[in-house]
Amino acid sequence: KGERLRAAATREAVESLVRGLREHLSPVCLVFHDADSKVVALKWRPSAFFPQHQNILMGAIPHTMVSTEKGQPPLCVPNVLYLTAAVASLADGLALDFQVAGVRPALPDTQG
Repeated sequence: KGERLRAAATREAVESLVRGLREHLSPVCLVFHDADSKVVALKWRPSAFFPQHQNILMGAIPHTMVSTEKGQPPLCVPNVLYLTAAVASLADGLALDFQVAGVRPALPDTQG
């Protein structure tokens, strides 16, 4: 009986995590959850990270301002430090493993 209660509590905690991730990060990523393999995955929206002019739809996620040419309005990009901290905070100890998939290694510096 104790094992079933623990499994139910874990399932509820993971469902709460997935719900929180979707609520907080939906402007910049998709959240996937596989209950059988106990995996939660985030697929970042590449277009969300292109520098863009400030608009009303940016309110949900803090952005970093990037300076532009004099006289031009600044460009904005999502604050990556906030995003990673938000994921860690929402996971609240549930994440046992973390992997960044699909990242290409940096090219070696050939210019010396």
